[in-house]
Amino acid sequence: MSTLNKPLMAAIIAASTVTTAVEARTIDLVLLGNAQNQLTDIQNLPNASGGFDAPSNIPALYQAPRIGGFTGCAQAGQDVGLGCGWPGELELRLNLTTSVVEDYKMTLTGNQYFSAAATQTDFRVAGRNYQPGPDFQSCNVTDPLGDGNGILKIDCTVSSNAGIGRQWVVLSSPGYLCGTENALDTTIGGSNGCGRGWGPNPATTIEAAADPFTMIPQNASVNPGWGGHTDKMNFVGVTPGATANNSTIPWGLQGTNAEVQGTNDALQNARALGLHHVQGVRAGGFFSINHTGNDAASFQVTSIDYQHDTSISFPNGIPSNPGFAQSFTAFTFDHLVEQSDVADESKNVPAMGAFGLAALFGGLVAVAARLRRRVS
Repeated sequence: MSTLNKPLMAAIIAASTVTTAVEARTIDLVLLGNAQNQLTDIQNLPNASGGFDAPSNIPALYQAPRIGGFTGCAQAGQDVGLGCGWPGELELRLNLTTSVVEDYKMTLTGNQYFSAAATQTDFRVAGRNYQPGPDFQSCNVTDPLGDGNGILKIDCTVSSNAGIGRQWVVLSSPGYLCGTENALDTTIGGSNGCGRGWGPNPATTIEAAADPFTMIPQNASVNPGWGGHTDKMNFVGVTPGATANNSTIPWGLQGTNAEVQGTNDALQNARALGLHHVQGVRAGGFFSINHTGNDAASFQVTSIDYQHDTSISFPNGIPSNPGFAQSFTAFTFDHLVEQSDVADESKNVPAMGAFGLAALFGGLVAVAARLRRRVS
């Protein structure tokens, strides 16, 4: 009996002596914060003299709540009337061993009125969110964990026009309204910035609003009591040149505005939402994760700077050289709600390895051969 078991015992001993150290940690994070900056760069934009311009770092001219440097925040979380940036929530699953963001969702938790020019104004509804697209994992770690500077940066940005067609993150929105200065204009290149979305074919048609209504009155100011988080903003008309009182702020960052109209037509608004989802795809961005600790075991997040970028083309009258635009929206999430471990995987576990498996298999073969000889 003892002779019969020797090869098997030797194989088991050989296999059991091979171990490997598996030190893995994956965490779930939830943080709250605000959009701090939003800028747009444009190339091949037609100008009045027949040439083309390339303006850069253009802020939105009309904002409610205010963004970034245009807010009235004396410090984080303090609203003094202008809004403290667009409020949002960031959910992240982070693998600290591979420095890979395995899953993510960024939700804007407040309504926004936003316009680079009143030709097109977006009314963005609270609850719109971004989640991973097909190109989400196309990233590089440009500031690794463990270098002692307290920053883990995962960079997924691409160069200007290389992002066209790239789906880093995709948009899902529970609702959307488009507003424009001239909702009845049907001319291509005219002042109806919503007509492409209202019509059946954005590439070829401009459709007038079937049932226009005033979204934002002329020369509007905003009642700042909305809070910037859950309530719809209250726009009020003011007399041009009048001094705004303490209960209102101008809708525009500079000067006054023309009346902005939307449509009450359900089909047109559904079409506009569909186009908004297509245009809402983000081509790239980054996560810059500030933390304490210098390894996976001691890692504790303190805040996250996040950016997503849009890269689109638009017709400018020259099919062989169309216009291009990129927008960059930067958020700071500085209020940690939760950091929890997905699983505690930091332990030494037995592992066979190639040698151990070969030894075990060889021992079993030897035992089988001995048994066959005894039976025969």
